[in-house]
Amino acid sequence: MRGISVGVVQAGIMAMLVCGMTGCGDSDSLNHPPTGGGNTPKATNTTAVALATATRTLTHAAVAGTATPTPTVTPPSVSGNYTSAITLAGGRSANLNLVVQASGAATGSLEIVGLAASALTRSALGSLYARAAVNVSLGFVSISGTIDPATGAFHFSGNISIGGQSTAFDLSGSVPLTPGGSGSVTAVINGDTFTSTIGVGAGPTPLPTQAGAPTNTPAASGCDHGVFDITVSNPVASNVSTSTVTLGKGNALDTPDSTPGRFVWVITGNLCETPLGTLLRSLVIRGLGVTSEIVPGSYPIGVGSNGIFAIAFSESPQVANPADRFLHMWDATGGTLVIEDAGGGALHLRVSGAPMAPSTLIQGAEGTFTLDIDGTITSVM
Repeated sequence: MRGISVGVVQAGIMAMLVCGMTGCGDSDSLNHPPTGGGNTPKATNTTAVALATATRTLTHAAVAGTATPTPTVTPPSVSGNYTSAITLAGGRSANLNLVVQASGAATGSLEIVGLAASALTRSALGSLYARAAVNVSLGFVSISGTIDPATGAFHFSGNISIGGQSTAFDLSGSVPLTPGGSGSVTAVINGDTFTSTIGVGAGPTPLPTQAGAPTNTPAASGCDHGVFDITVSNPVASNVSTSTVTLGKGNALDTPDSTPGRFVWVITGNLCETPLGTLLRSLVIRGLGVTSEIVPGSYPIGVGSNGIFAIAFSESPQVANPADRFLHMWDATGGTLVIEDAGGGALHLRVSGAPMAPSTLIQGAEGTFTLDIDGTITSVM
Protein backbone atom coordinates (compact mmCIF):
# COMPACT_ATOMS: atom_id res chain seq x y z
CA MET A 1 0.00 0.00 0.00
CA ARG A 2 2.91 2.34 -0.64
CA GLY A 3 2.11 5.88 -1.87
CA ILE A 4 -1.13 6.27 0.20
CA SER A 5 -1.26 9.36 2.41
CA VAL A 6 -1.79 8.96 6.15
CA GLY A 7 -4.80 11.30 5.97
CA VAL A 8 -6.55 9.18 3.37
CA VAL A 9 -5.98 6.00 5.36
CA GLN A 10 -7.21 7.64 8.57
CA ALA A 11 -10.34 8.94 6.78
CA GLY A 12 -11.15 5.49 5.46
CA ILE A 13 -10.67 3.90 8.89
CA MET A 14 -12.87 6.58 10.53
CA ALA A 15 -15.62 6.09 7.96
CA MET A 16 -15.58 2.31 8.49
CA LEU A 17 -15.80 2.80 12.26
CA VAL A 18 -18.76 5.16 11.88
CA CYS A 19 -20.55 2.74 9.58
CA GLY A 20 -19.96 -0.01 12.04
CA MET A 21 -21.64 2.01 14.83
CA THR A 22 -24.51 3.76 12.99
CA GLY A 23 -25.05 1.74 9.82
CA CYS A 24 -24.62 2.99 6.29
CA GLY A 25 -27.28 2.90 3.58
CA ASP A 26 -26.74 0.93 0.45
CA SER A 27 -24.74 2.71 -2.18
CA ASP A 28 -27.70 2.90 -4.59
CA SER A 29 -29.71 5.06 -2.19
CA LEU A 30 -27.05 7.65 -2.23
CA ASN A 31 -28.11 9.08 -5.58
CA HIS A 32 -31.56 7.65 -6.30
CA PRO A 33 -34.63 8.36 -4.16
CA PRO A 34 -37.23 5.56 -3.75
CA THR A 35 -40.02 5.39 -6.30
CA GLY A 36 -43.80 5.05 -5.94
CA GLY A 37 -46.19 5.75 -3.12
CA GLY A 38 -45.27 9.35 -2.70
CA ASN A 39 -43.18 8.59 0.36
CA THR A 40 -40.63 11.16 1.45
CA PRO A 41 -37.25 10.48 -0.16
CA LYS A 42 -34.54 9.18 2.15
CA ALA A 43 -32.04 11.76 3.29
CA THR A 44 -28.63 11.41 1.80
CA ASN A 45 -26.37 9.43 4.17
CA THR A 46 -23.25 11.62 4.40
CA THR A 47 -21.34 9.01 6.36
CA ALA A 48 -21.82 6.46 3.58
CA VAL A 49 -20.73 9.03 1.04
CA ALA A 50 -17.55 9.61 3.01
CA LEU A 51 -16.95 5.86 3.20
CA ALA A 52 -17.46 5.36 -0.53
CA THR A 53 -15.24 8.31 -1.34
CA ALA A 54 -12.49 7.06 0.97
CA THR A 55 -12.74 3.55 -0.47
CA ARG A 56 -12.38 4.85 -4.05
CA THR A 57 -9.43 7.02 -2.96
CA LEU A 58 -7.75 4.08 -1.26
CA THR A 59 -8.25 1.93 -4.35
CA HIS A 60 -6.84 4.51 -6.75
CA ALA A 61 -3.90 5.19 -4.43
CA ALA A 62 -3.07 1.51 -4.16
CA VAL A 63 -3.11 1.12 -7.94
CA ALA A 64 -1.02 4.24 -8.48
CA GLY A 65 1.55 3.40 -5.78
CA THR A 66 4.88 1.91 -6.89
CA ALA A 67 7.25 -0.32 -4.87
CA THR A 68 10.77 0.88 -4.19
CA PRO A 69 13.19 -1.65 -5.83
CA THR A 70 15.43 -3.66 -3.46
CA PRO A 71 19.10 -2.94 -4.22
CA THR A 72 21.21 -5.89 -5.39
CA VAL A 73 23.91 -6.83 -2.86
CA THR A 74 27.00 -8.61 -4.20
CA PRO A 75 28.05 -11.28 -1.69
CA PRO A 76 31.69 -11.25 -0.57
CA SER A 77 34.09 -13.69 -2.23
CA VAL A 78 36.66 -15.87 -0.48
CA SER A 79 38.71 -16.17 -3.66
CA GLY A 80 42.37 -15.24 -3.17
CA ASN A 81 45.65 -16.02 -1.43
CA TYR A 82 45.88 -15.98 2.38
CA THR A 83 48.81 -16.31 4.75
CA SER A 84 49.40 -16.53 8.49
CA ALA A 85 52.54 -16.63 10.63
CA ILE A 86 51.88 -18.50 13.87
CA THR A 87 54.34 -18.21 16.76
CA LEU A 88 54.98 -21.58 18.43
CA ALA A 89 56.89 -22.57 21.54
CA GLY A 90 60.66 -23.06 21.67
CA GLY A 91 61.50 -20.38 19.11
CA ARG A 92 59.61 -22.16 16.35
CA SER A 93 56.94 -20.79 14.05
CA ALA A 94 54.39 -22.12 11.58
CA ASN A 95 53.69 -20.63 8.16
CA LEU A 96 50.18 -21.29 6.84
CA ASN A 97 49.50 -20.53 3.17
CA LEU A 98 46.14 -21.01 1.43
CA VAL A 99 44.97 -20.52 -2.16
CA VAL A 100 41.16 -20.36 -2.27
CA GLN A 101 38.84 -20.47 -5.27
CA ALA A 102 35.47 -18.67 -5.44
CA SER A 103 33.75 -22.02 -4.88
CA GLY A 104 35.58 -22.43 -1.57
CA ALA A 105 37.99 -25.12 -2.81
CA ALA A 106 41.31 -24.57 -1.05
CA THR A 107 44.87 -25.86 -1.34
CA GLY A 108 47.97 -24.80 0.52
CA SER A 109 50.66 -25.80 2.97
CA LEU A 110 51.73 -25.72 6.60
CA GLU A 111 55.46 -25.42 7.32
CA ILE A 112 57.13 -25.63 10.72
CA VAL A 113 60.25 -23.46 10.87
CA GLY A 114 63.01 -23.52 13.49
CA LEU A 115 66.55 -22.34 14.08
CA ALA A 116 69.41 -24.69 13.20
CA ALA A 117 72.92 -24.19 14.50
CA SER A 118 75.67 -23.64 11.92
CA ALA A 119 77.59 -26.75 13.02
CA LEU A 120 74.60 -28.93 12.18
CA THR A 121 73.85 -27.34 8.84
CA ARG A 122 77.49 -27.39 7.84
CA SER A 123 77.75 -31.17 8.14
CA ALA A 124 74.55 -31.69 6.17
CA LEU A 125 74.78 -29.00 3.53
CA GLY A 126 78.46 -28.29 3.12
CA SER A 127 79.51 -24.66 3.59
CA LEU A 128 76.26 -23.10 2.38
CA TYR A 129 75.12 -22.11 5.89
CA ALA A 130 78.40 -22.58 7.73
CA ARG A 131 78.95 -19.11 9.15
CA ALA A 132 75.77 -18.50 11.17
CA ALA A 133 72.67 -20.13 12.59
CA VAL A 134 69.77 -20.08 10.14
CA ASN A 135 66.10 -20.95 9.98
CA VAL A 136 65.37 -24.28 8.33
CA SER A 137 62.23 -26.23 7.60
CA LEU A 138 61.49 -28.76 10.34
CA GLY A 139 58.27 -30.05 8.78
CA PHE A 140 56.19 -29.43 5.66
CA VAL A 141 52.71 -30.70 4.85
CA SER A 142 50.32 -30.12 1.96
CA ILE A 143 46.74 -29.11 2.74
CA SER A 144 43.57 -29.37 0.67
CA GLY A 145 39.91 -29.03 1.53
CA THR A 146 37.02 -26.57 1.46
CA ILE A 147 36.43 -23.12 2.94
CA ASP A 148 32.84 -21.98 3.54
CA PRO A 149 32.34 -19.34 0.80
CA ALA A 150 29.66 -17.56 2.87
CA THR A 151 31.54 -17.21 6.16
CA GLY A 152 35.18 -17.90 5.28
CA ALA A 153 35.35 -20.63 7.94
CA PHE A 154 37.87 -23.45 7.50
CA HIS A 155 39.07 -26.58 9.30
CA PHE A 156 42.03 -28.76 8.34
CA SER A 157 43.65 -31.58 10.29
CA GLY A 158 46.19 -34.30 9.74
CA ASN A 159 49.75 -35.27 10.61
CA ILE A 160 53.09 -33.62 9.90
CA SER A 161 56.45 -35.33 10.32
CA ILE A 162 58.82 -33.27 12.48
CA GLY A 163 62.25 -34.76 12.99
CA GLY A 164 60.98 -38.14 11.91
CA GLN A 165 58.10 -38.06 14.40
CA SER A 166 54.52 -37.99 13.12
CA THR A 167 52.81 -35.07 14.87
CA ALA A 168 49.07 -34.34 14.82
CA PHE A 169 47.86 -30.87 13.88
CA ASP A 170 44.48 -29.16 13.70
CA LEU A 171 43.83 -25.77 12.05
CA SER A 172 40.57 -23.85 12.33
CA GLY A 173 39.45 -20.27 11.82
CA SER A 174 38.14 -17.98 9.10
CA VAL A 175 39.68 -15.93 6.29
CA PRO A 176 38.66 -12.25 5.93
CA LEU A 177 35.75 -11.50 3.61
CA THR A 178 36.52 -7.80 3.16
CA PRO A 179 39.53 -6.19 1.41
CA GLY A 180 42.20 -5.35 3.93
CA GLY A 181 40.40 -7.31 6.63
CA SER A 182 41.91 -9.79 9.05
CA GLY A 183 40.70 -13.26 9.97
CA SER A 184 41.71 -15.61 12.76
CA VAL A 185 43.37 -19.00 13.00
CA THR A 186 43.78 -21.44 15.88
CA ALA A 187 46.47 -24.09 15.56
CA VAL A 188 46.65 -27.16 17.77
CA ILE A 189 50.00 -28.89 17.25
CA ASN A 190 50.88 -31.95 19.30
CA GLY A 191 48.19 -30.95 21.83
CA ASP A 192 49.41 -27.34 22.30
CA THR A 193 47.16 -24.47 21.18
CA PHE A 194 48.37 -21.30 19.44
CA THR A 195 46.42 -18.41 17.88
CA SER A 196 47.18 -15.81 15.25
CA THR A 197 45.62 -13.72 12.50
CA ILE A 198 45.31 -14.56 8.81
CA GLY A 199 45.22 -12.01 6.01
CA VAL A 200 45.37 -11.61 2.26
CA GLY A 201 48.76 -12.26 0.66
CA ALA A 202 51.26 -14.88 -0.44
CA GLY A 203 53.38 -16.55 2.22
CA PRO A 204 57.15 -17.01 2.32
CA THR A 205 58.97 -19.50 0.13
CA PRO A 206 59.46 -22.88 1.89
CA LEU A 207 62.93 -23.22 3.39
CA PRO A 208 65.53 -25.95 2.78
CA THR A 209 65.62 -28.71 5.35
CA GLN A 210 68.16 -30.30 7.63
CA ALA A 211 69.15 -33.81 6.64
CA GLY A 212 66.20 -36.11 7.14
CA ALA A 213 64.23 -33.58 9.18
CA PRO A 214 60.75 -33.25 7.63
CA THR A 215 58.77 -35.51 5.38
CA ASN A 216 56.07 -34.04 3.20
CA THR A 217 52.90 -35.82 4.31
CA PRO A 218 49.69 -34.61 2.61
CA ALA A 219 46.97 -34.02 5.21
CA ALA A 220 43.81 -34.25 3.17
CA SER A 221 44.81 -35.46 -0.28
CA GLY A 222 45.75 -38.98 0.80
CA CYS A 223 48.49 -41.11 -0.80
CA ASP A 224 48.03 -40.02 -4.40
CA HIS A 225 51.03 -37.75 -5.11
CA GLY A 226 53.67 -40.43 -5.36
CA VAL A 227 54.87 -43.88 -4.31
CA PHE A 228 58.41 -45.06 -3.53
CA ASP A 229 59.58 -48.66 -3.21
CA ILE A 230 62.57 -48.79 -0.84
CA THR A 231 65.02 -51.72 -0.68
CA VAL A 232 67.79 -51.98 1.92
CA SER A 233 70.61 -54.40 1.16
CA ASN A 234 74.20 -55.30 2.10
CA PRO A 235 74.00 -54.15 5.75
CA VAL A 236 77.30 -54.12 7.63
CA ALA A 237 77.03 -53.88 11.44
CA SER A 238 73.89 -51.82 10.92
CA ASN A 239 70.74 -51.49 13.03
CA VAL A 240 68.65 -50.61 9.97
CA SER A 241 65.57 -52.71 9.17
CA THR A 242 66.14 -54.76 6.02
CA SER A 243 62.47 -55.32 5.22
CA THR A 244 61.28 -53.88 1.90
CA VAL A 245 58.86 -50.98 2.36
CA THR A 246 56.55 -48.91 0.17
CA LEU A 247 56.26 -45.23 1.06
CA GLY A 248 52.90 -44.12 -0.33
CA LYS A 249 52.90 -40.49 0.74
CA GLY A 250 55.20 -39.10 -1.91
CA ASN A 251 55.54 -35.45 -2.84
CA ALA A 252 57.84 -33.23 -4.87
CA LEU A 253 58.26 -29.48 -4.46
CA ASP A 254 60.53 -27.00 -6.23
CA THR A 255 60.78 -23.31 -5.36
CA PRO A 256 63.10 -20.47 -6.43
CA ASP A 257 66.30 -20.20 -4.39
CA SER A 258 67.60 -16.88 -3.05
CA THR A 259 70.07 -16.87 -5.95
CA PRO A 260 68.40 -15.87 -9.25
CA GLY A 261 68.07 -18.79 -11.62
CA ARG A 262 68.57 -21.39 -8.87
CA PHE A 263 66.00 -23.66 -7.21
CA VAL A 264 65.39 -25.66 -4.03
CA TRP A 265 64.11 -29.23 -4.38
CA VAL A 266 62.32 -31.23 -1.70
CA ILE A 267 61.20 -34.76 -2.62
CA THR A 268 59.75 -36.83 0.23
CA GLY A 269 58.17 -40.16 0.99
CA ASN A 270 56.45 -41.48 4.09
CA LEU A 271 54.11 -44.25 5.16
CA CYS A 272 50.39 -43.86 4.47
CA GLU A 273 49.24 -45.51 7.69
CA THR A 274 51.08 -45.09 11.00
CA PRO A 275 49.24 -46.92 13.81
CA LEU A 276 50.95 -47.52 17.14
CA GLY A 277 53.66 -50.13 16.82
CA THR A 278 54.59 -49.12 13.27
CA LEU A 279 58.23 -48.52 12.38
CA LEU A 280 58.07 -45.11 10.69
CA ARG A 281 60.40 -44.97 7.68
CA SER A 282 60.99 -41.74 5.84
CA LEU A 283 62.82 -40.64 2.71
CA VAL A 284 64.00 -37.09 1.94
CA ILE A 285 65.79 -36.10 -1.29
CA ARG A 286 67.05 -32.53 -1.28
CA GLY A 287 68.54 -30.24 -3.86
CA LEU A 288 69.99 -26.80 -3.08
CA GLY A 289 71.11 -24.19 -5.58
CA VAL A 290 69.91 -26.39 -8.45
CA THR A 291 70.15 -24.89 -11.92
CA SER A 292 66.63 -26.01 -12.91
CA GLU A 293 63.25 -26.99 -11.57
CA ILE A 294 62.58 -30.72 -11.01
CA VAL A 295 63.01 -32.08 -14.55
CA PRO A 296 64.30 -35.31 -16.09
CA GLY A 297 68.06 -35.71 -15.80
CA SER A 298 70.92 -37.36 -13.92
CA TYR A 299 71.99 -35.75 -10.65
CA PRO A 300 75.04 -37.09 -8.73
CA ILE A 301 74.72 -37.05 -4.93
CA GLY A 302 77.00 -34.43 -3.36
CA VAL A 303 78.25 -31.04 -4.51
CA GLY A 304 78.25 -30.54 -8.27
CA SER A 305 78.13 -27.83 -10.88
CA ASN A 306 74.34 -28.08 -11.12
CA GLY A 307 73.69 -27.95 -7.36
CA ILE A 308 74.01 -29.81 -4.06
CA PHE A 309 72.07 -33.07 -3.80
CA ALA A 310 71.52 -35.24 -0.72
CA ILE A 311 69.46 -38.30 0.29
CA ALA A 312 68.44 -39.12 3.88
CA PHE A 313 66.66 -42.24 5.12
CA SER A 314 65.34 -42.48 8.69
CA GLU A 315 63.55 -44.91 10.98
CA SER A 316 61.60 -44.26 14.18
CA PRO A 317 59.02 -46.35 16.10
CA GLN A 318 55.46 -45.08 16.47
CA VAL A 319 55.04 -45.70 20.20
CA ALA A 320 53.14 -44.00 23.01
CA ASN A 321 55.93 -44.08 25.62
CA PRO A 322 58.52 -41.35 24.91
CA ALA A 323 61.18 -43.46 26.62
CA ASP A 324 60.84 -46.06 23.86
CA ARG A 325 61.26 -43.62 20.98
CA PHE A 326 64.38 -43.19 18.89
CA LEU A 327 65.39 -41.67 15.58
CA HIS A 328 67.98 -43.41 13.41
CA MET A 329 69.12 -41.54 10.32
CA TRP A 330 71.52 -42.36 7.48
CA ASP A 331 72.81 -40.09 4.69
CA ALA A 332 73.90 -41.11 1.20
CA THR A 333 77.64 -40.78 0.62
CA GLY A 334 77.38 -41.34 -3.12
CA GLY A 335 75.13 -42.56 -5.88
CA THR A 336 73.08 -40.82 -8.55
CA LEU A 337 69.47 -39.66 -8.67
CA VAL A 338 67.95 -40.38 -12.07
CA ILE A 339 64.67 -38.67 -13.06
CA GLU A 340 62.79 -39.79 -16.17
CA ASP A 341 59.63 -38.56 -17.89
CA ALA A 342 56.79 -40.97 -17.06
CA GLY A 343 54.19 -39.20 -19.23
CA GLY A 344 51.19 -37.09 -18.31
CA GLY A 345 53.26 -34.81 -16.09
CA ALA A 346 54.48 -37.70 -13.93
CA LEU A 347 58.13 -38.41 -13.17
CA HIS A 348 59.94 -41.70 -12.57
CA LEU A 349 62.68 -41.45 -9.91
CA ARG A 350 65.30 -44.09 -9.19
CA VAL A 351 68.51 -44.49 -7.23
CA SER A 352 70.50 -47.72 -7.49
CA GLY A 353 72.90 -48.93 -4.82
CA ALA A 354 73.44 -45.63 -3.01
CA PRO A 355 75.93 -46.19 -0.13
CA MET A 356 74.43 -45.06 3.21
CA ALA A 357 76.27 -44.13 6.42
CA PRO A 358 75.08 -42.84 9.83
CA SER A 359 74.12 -39.17 9.78
CA THR A 360 76.36 -36.82 11.73
CA LEU A 361 73.29 -34.82 12.77
CA ILE A 362 71.63 -37.40 15.02
CA GLN A 363 73.31 -40.10 17.07
CA GLY A 364 72.03 -43.67 17.25
CA ALA A 365 72.21 -45.02 13.70
CA GLU A 366 74.80 -47.75 13.20
CA GLY A 367 76.59 -49.36 10.29
CA THR A 368 76.35 -49.02 6.55
CA PHE A 369 74.14 -50.43 3.80
CA THR A 370 73.04 -49.72 0.25
CA LEU A 371 69.72 -48.14 -0.67
CA ASP A 372 67.65 -48.66 -3.81
CA ILE A 373 64.77 -46.29 -4.61
CA ASP A 374 62.22 -46.82 -7.37
CA GLY A 375 59.26 -44.47 -7.41
CA THR A 376 56.88 -42.26 -9.31
CA ILE A 377 55.71 -38.70 -8.57
CA THR A 378 52.42 -37.84 -10.27
CA SER A 379 52.99 -34.08 -10.17
CA VAL A 380 55.42 -31.45 -8.87
CA MET A 381 54.05 -28.72 -6.63
